[in-house]
Amino acid sequence: MLTADLIRATVRKGVVRPTWLRTDQPALHALAQQLIDSYDRGIGKARAELTEEHLDIVGDSPDYLIARGLVKLLDDRSTWQVESPLPPVELRERLFDTMYGRRASHEARALTTNPSDGGAGARPGDEDGDDEDRSNEDRSNEGGGRSNEGGGRREPSRDAAQGEGHHPPEAPAGRSAGRRSGAEVVAQVARELGVDVELIEAAMYADLRDEERLVSFEAIDAPALLDRYNLSLAQAVLLRATELELTVPADRPAQLRALFRALKFHQLMHRTSRVAGDGVDAYVVRVDGPLSLFSLSQRYGVQMAQFLPVVACLERWSLRATLRWPNHESPLELALDERSGLRSHRRLTGTWRSDELTMLVERLEAHRGSWVVDEAAHVVDLNGQDVLVPDLALRCSRTGRVAWVELVGYWRRGWLERRIEVLRAHGPPNLVLCVSRRLAAEGDLEGLGGAVVPFAKVVSASAVVKAADAVAVVPAD
Repeated sequence: MLTADLIRATVRKGVVRPTWLRTDQPALHALAQQLIDSYDRGIGKARAELTEEHLDIVGDSPDYLIARGLVKLLDDRSTWQVESPLPPVELRERLFDTMYGRRASHEARALTTNPSDGGAGARPGDEDGDDEDRSNEDRSNEGGGRSNEGGGRREPSRDAAQGEGHHPPEAPAGRSAGRRSGAEVVAQVARELGVDVELIEAAMYADLRDEERLVSFEAIDAPALLDRYNLSLAQAVLLRATELELTVPADRPAQLRALFRALKFHQLMHRTSRVAGDGVDAYVVRVDGPLSLFSLSQRYGVQMAQFLPVVACLERWSLRATLRWPNHESPLELALDERSGLRSHRRLTGTWRSDELTMLVERLEAHRGSWVVDEAAHVVDLNGQDVLVPDLALRCSRTGRVAWVELVGYWRRGWLERRIEVLRAHGPPNLVLCVSRRLAAEGDLEGLGGAVVPFAKVVSASAVVKAADAVAVVPAD
């Protein structure tokens, strides 16, 4: 997904208008293909080398911001790895200790020439699919340093640790006049380890971002990359949303089921109403945006952005979002529909299943008893005020009684209270709600009443069975 600094959009009369790429332009296809080729033949190269290639490709082109966006998307499809014959963190510690005479803690510890000893492994970009849009910003070298995954400590960047040179720093003036130079220290450590000086110099900062090596790249062609750019641009804009309103016709039941399953999979807070009359029969889905939350907004925003490719699969749809935009005090609006030209790389399969649901089904199937799991998707209209798409049904093999089970993702106290109120008034009486404490944006679960099963990470199968047994009914013929 594109980051905020890569958004290309204009604001006109209170409406944000993303600057879409015209995917039929030969020049853009040529640019996209050149960048793709640089990754295809870049296996084994360092990030810094690829960056230089990209600068040569773009040159003085006015499409520099577009190129940066395309590179971001290609980088998300790449896996990077630290490759070093010596563990860089321990090597730097030894060099500094040698420089300043602090040898006691390292005298007996030998560094091994094993690439895996550095505590640094593969660093994949955003994977395709449900978490394709995970941000690369957590791998950036912000604040002059980066995190050492192996030891949980913060290591200095090359500039912070060694100034402008390429060797360990000289001793501070006035502290140890006549102290050996950095080159001498490197030579001494190389002799002690029985390796070449060049190997020490290459390994010292091999774990910096620019030194990471490209080990794999998920192929994509130029037209698909340009389509992905436009979709990612819309996703980046939606990260600034306070609310999203999606309208879909009610005459496509298969698409509706897939849509609501995707909403639940991405754990989005939503409420649905049905609009009928004057030749219109549609569902209006209102989704709380990430900027409407006091907490969990970044994680929630990514989930909502990942939902957009599902929307783009629909035959007919319209979307309006309310946005908080930089340098604008009043809310702005974004309007999209099937004519916006967004092409999705996803397919409407209706098979989305969260990790929590997967584990619950496995535990229920292993649970001894007479309850059988049924995952058939049903869309239950709650008197036009909302819809219910249960995650599964539990059927008692002895009595034929049935209970519906729904897992609730992100929630706020007010939203959850309203949801329970609508379900009590118009929903089936045999419903069990499983509510995650971990995904609470605001409020708590005290005093909600009803068949509510709270959970942290894993839903208790025995608690669900107990609740189901209390509310299950024999379905009417």
